[in-house]
Amino acid sequence: MIVITADKGLCGAYNTNILKHAFEFMAEKTDASVELNILGKRGRDFFRRRSFAVRHEAINVLQKPSFADAAAIAGDVIEEFIAGRKDQVWIVYNEFKSVVQQRVVVEPLLPIKKLPGFRSGIRLNTCTMNHRRRFSTICCRAMWSRKSSGLSWRRRPRNRGRA
Repeated sequence: MIVITADKGLCGAYNTNILKHAFEFMAEKTDASVELNILGKRGRDFFRRRSFAVRHEAINVLQKPSFADAAAIAGDVIEEFIAGRKDQVWIVYNEFKSVVQQRVVVEPLLPIKKLPGFRSGIRLNTCTMNHRRRFSTICCRAMWSRKSSGLSWRRRPRNRGRA
């Protein structure tokens, strides 16, 4: 499972909601071993205090999200999946709709459903590259959603008696 949280704690319920959903998801999966890939200091601190298997953690990656970072994270998780060490990969993040409306998303990343236009004659390398591209795009979208969520807002100066 990939859990994306903020690096700073001044976000109100942002981190709390993500961690609550991740924790509930893991409680449902008691029959399977769940390893965590954590992006963000708040998620790292939360799961460090509890006895969960943390496979990878990344701090300050979300300050300037890039496709290269998302591709590196995706590549690591894809290798685990292709090697058969993981049978599913899920991601938990906060999708920013507006300042008033945000929702926590828990969605499966792997296995990816059959791609449109997939033919049985396509080479495995082509199929794997398409999956990597799609997976990296989803990770990058989640990272960008976190960046654009307004967590780095600065308060606007008050109007001091001016009309």
